[in-house]
Amino acid sequence: MTELGALGTTSVTVVAAGLHAPAWLTALIAGGAVFFTGMRQLYSPGSRWVLAAQARETLRRALDRYLLLPEPERDAAARQALQRVLEEVGADELREWSQAQGQRPEPSLPATGS
Repeated sequence: MTELGALGTTSVTVVAAGLHAPAWLTALIAGGAVFFTGMRQLYSPGSRWVLAAQARETLRRALDRYLLLPEPERDAAARQALQRVLEEVGADELREWSQAQGQRPEPSLPATGS
């Protein structure tokens, strides 16, 4: 939705300016474009979506492997293997999020005149 919002508002801003729409309307649409672009930069929804899809697929496969075992084979070792995958996916998600947060540039302080 963020990508579509950014694309849509950016495109409509150009059209509004070309059609000589009132300045307040063009500014309002351009403000929406800035908002969606900022959301995209701030939260990186595209990369988060990919990571979430990978995690979901890994968990789905691990659960399928467990559920496809015959009932007598769903013992402590099988449950422990499933638990291990759950914990690995959780740790990977946390690590990826943490790394993404660490890659954001620190805001620079304004220069002070001496």
